[in-house]
Amino acid sequence: MNVMAACRLAVVAAALAVAASCANGSSRQPVSDECDTTGSIAVLAASSMSRVFAESEQSFLDAHPCVEDVRFSFGSSAVLAAQIANGAPVDVFVSASTSTMQQVIDGNVTTEVPVVFASNSAALLVADGPGVAGSIAGLADLLDERTPGVKVGLCVPSAPCGALADAVLANAARAFGEPGLSRAEIADTEASSAEDLVTKVRLGELDAGIAYASDCATGSGVRCIEIPAEVSGQAVNSSTALSAVAVSGTTGARDFVRFLSDREMRSRLVDDFGFGVP
Repeated sequence: MNVMAACRLAVVAAALAVAASCANGSSRQPVSDECDTTGSIAVLAASSMSRVFAESEQSFLDAHPCVEDVRFSFGSSAVLAAQIANGAPVDVFVSASTSTMQQVIDGNVTTEVPVVFASNSAALLVADGPGVAGSIAGLADLLDERTPGVKVGLCVPSAPCGALADAVLANAARAFGEPGLSRAEIADTEASSAEDLVTKVRLGELDAGIAYASDCATGSGVRCIEIPAEVSGQAVNSSTALSAVAVSGTTGARDFVRFLSDREMRSRLVDDFGFGVP
């Protein structure tokens, strides 16, 4: 065999070796040696974020090979904060208000710094159908003297959506000259979380409820009435800040917080899910 033929055989052999290597999957990028996450992360999150995470979890996993899966638990931020204070295992806490986030920080369960990634304002959600609900056009229509027989729900006062509703009602009572616009006067029932309240309105168990503007993006079953920022120069609507903290401080937890606050995700929160800018 001459030299030229031997060279050709060497090139062919090398090509076959590369092809075999690719076929066996050895061309995949290895998981970083810096990974300190053991396969999954636990996220306790405000119920208003349930749809966001259902539609964005896979994007996070695709971009972060250190994390195999994310285990979500949703509920009222106040309830979740209490669970964390009592030792519930968690990597990331996502809160719908700064006050509930502060409870976790004050509990000294983490040395990480929370990141504010979005905001939310209040909205009036009305059952989509005829009857009493069909005559509701604004906050003043939640009063029995304006809409006889109206059934109204609010989140419990300790939940961020409940605290937001109370602030809006207090503002509206002043702006509209309607002192009856208060929890004590209009609330027929209280829900444990925003998700619970929206479900009750959607099912027709309630005619209306004050929840989040982001709940207006959830689809059919409810009619959403915008609450104005102000009336005659007086503030009416109010807002709350959403924040996240990597409680465990692991790589996966920190990556999840960064994922929430990156530019692309912030744009999606506003454009696709009805949240406001931080």
